[in-house]
Amino acid sequence: MNNLAITDAIRDAEASVLGGCLLRPAVLRDLELEVEDFADHRHKVVFMAMRNLEANSGAIDVVTLENEIQQLGKLDAVGGIAFLGELALRVPTTDNVHAYAKLVRDWHLRRRVYLAAGAIVRLAEDMTINGEELLAELTQRASEIDGLKPDAVSSIGDLARRRFADIERFAREQAAGKRPLSGAPTGVTSLDAKTGGWQFGIVNLIAARPGMGKSALAMATADASSAAGFGAHVFTLEDSWHAYTDRGFARSSGVSQTKIRRAELEREDIAAVTHALVRMVQRTNWLVDDRGSLSAIEIVRAVRRAATKNGTRVVVVDYLNLVRRSPRISENEALGQLMQTFAEAAKADDMAYVVLAQLNRDLEKRVDKRPTLPDLRGSGEIEEKCKLAVGLYRGAYYGGKPRRDVDYECDCPEAAKVCAHTPSLEDWETQVQLLIMKGGNGPTGRVWGTWDGPTTRIS
Repeated sequence: MNNLAITDAIRDAEASVLGGCLLRPAVLRDLELEVEDFADHRHKVVFMAMRNLEANSGAIDVVTLENEIQQLGKLDAVGGIAFLGELALRVPTTDNVHAYAKLVRDWHLRRRVYLAAGAIVRLAEDMTINGEELLAELTQRASEIDGLKPDAVSSIGDLARRRFADIERFAREQAAGKRPLSGAPTGVTSLDAKTGGWQFGIVNLIAARPGMGKSALAMATADASSAAGFGAHVFTLEDSWHAYTDRGFARSSGVSQTKIRRAELEREDIAAVTHALVRMVQRTNWLVDDRGSLSAIEIVRAVRRAATKNGTRVVVVDYLNLVRRSPRISENEALGQLMQTFAEAAKADDMAYVVLAQLNRDLEKRVDKRPTLPDLRGSGEIEEKCKLAVGLYRGAYYGGKPRRDVDYECDCPEAAKVCAHTPSLEDWETQVQLLIMKGGNGPTGRVWGTWDGPTTRIS
């Protein structure tokens, strides 16, 4: 295709769609077409009139259509009653209307791509625009075209049946002594018990300062979810696949990352890593993408390409602040756009997006360094788009001694002289707090997990 000329074939397909709707108006309800999908202006007017009549539950025939177009003041523009009569004679049967509609929509998408490509070429010739700005503009335009999807609707009865099947499954699991989850497992039992797992259809956020265990929790999620049969797709934007795989070996084998990275392995270490290899090789539904500088829409597209074969239900983005964003807008606005893209994809594809986010350095200046939602970089936009947010905190990371109001696994008042819940130094070193800062439709609060420093395993 070297131009945007409307061919006779496209005009015929559009006219056949309209003619089919005149012959059998009921077919209009099933068409996934909008006015802008038509290339010929006359066809746009006629289809708009049809949609107007449909919306008002009016009969659709040549007479009512003529009257509606007359009220729009466009009857002469389309060629009058004679043109409508010609449309009614276009097709001898309505059986092929959906095939014609598919051709019309396909051509519309081609036109959109053609126009977008031309605009990008013109921008590329403008030497005042740098490469990053050009790439951001290309991604944005591609995202807009990708968003041209037909509506997907279901009756409340169908939705109720689907949801009741979940409720029945929860009941069976509970009767069997299992802990039912409404989402995908996080890899931390105490967190699963509080949240029901990472929830599908939303953005789930993991937020913390460096060294607190964000990536460790993300790996626990991928490990547990893939083991449970939920395909996991991980985007490790900071670490290479080498570093990510070493962390996987350490988590699964119990051998420290340092020993694996330096190849300082004794006989028993090699045996443990070999067993870990066997387990990891079996996880064919755990995908890892270590390409850096991906945009949000590139991540979504990669997920969708692999989803059918992989059975993907969990997407991990490690981490948000490294996703490529437009340099033309503020950081807060850009992060909000990224989160919006992930939120829309999670809802459309019924997946749990687990997005990691960095916290502001100002947190380090406080006496109580446990994270809160306002500590998020670009907090307003990120907080608004995520539905479930979990912060991580390890008091031992900062040294000193456990403090009653921060590090004790109890709610004893600070003024109490004696508290039996004081953690031992060993317990404190392995203690990690998971603070549910935003629970969606569930509870907030904190739960406790275990941290293993040499393997950076969280559980």
